[in-house]
Amino acid sequence: MIVNGAPVVRERRPKREQTLEERVVAYYKKRDKNPMVMARLFRDLQEKYEGGVTAKVESLGLPTGSYSNYVGLLRLPDDMKAAVQKRRLPYKSARALSRIPHAQSKPIWVFAKREALVSGDIERMCNLAKQHPSMTPQQLWDMSKGRPVKGKAAPARVVNYVRKPVEKMAQVTPSDLVQVAGYVEGLKPTSDVEKLPLLSTLRALQKRVDDKIRELSS
Repeated sequence: MIVNGAPVVRERRPKREQTLEERVVAYYKKRDKNPMVMARLFRDLQEKYEGGVTAKVESLGLPTGSYSNYVGLLRLPDDMKAAVQKRRLPYKSARALSRIPHAQSKPIWVFAKREALVSGDIERMCNLAKQHPSMTPQQLWDMSKGRPVKGKAAPARVVNYVRKPVEKMAQVTPSDLVQVAGYVEGLKPTSDVEKLPLLSTLRALQKRVDDKIRELSS
C-alpha cells in the first residue's frame, strides 16, 4: 500500500491460537473426523477440568454420551487403537469392543476380521460377551445368529429346568432354548445318561415357547 508516494507496511497481527475448548467443538463438528483424534481431544479436556468435565462438555453444547464413547476408545489395546486411527476398525465396532475386557475384545476382533463381519455383528457379539464371558467368539457368533452353541456348559437355569417339573419352570426365552440345545449337542457320546433328561427338557421348553407364540398370535 502506498500513501503520499511512500510505501506503507501494514503490521500483521498474529493469528489468535484456538483454545482447547474451541478445538474440541470445531473437530467434533467435522463430518470426517478421526475417532482417535476426537478421543484424545476429549481426554485433554478431561485432564483440564477433571471432575467437572461432564458439565464443561454440556456447556460446550456437546452430548456427554459422545464424550464418554470417544474417551472409552482409549481403553482399547494399542494395536486396536492403531486400527481405529487408520480407519481399519470402524468407530461403532471399536466403541462396542471398548466396553468389554481385553481378554474378550481381542479374540472377537480377530474373529470379526477373519469372517469379515460388519459393525452390527460385532456389537451383538460384544453385548453377548458381557453376559457370557467364558464363551469363545465362535460360540458368541453362533448364539447371535440363534444357532445351537456347541460345547457350552449348561447354565444354572438349564440345570434347574432339569430338576423341576415342566409346569413349575420359570419363564422361557429363545436364548434359553439355544443354550440348552447347544449344550445337549455338545455332550460326548459317553454322556447319554445326562443327555436323555436334557433332551426331554428341551422338548418341553420348545413346547412352552410354541404355546406362547400361539397365545400371542391369537
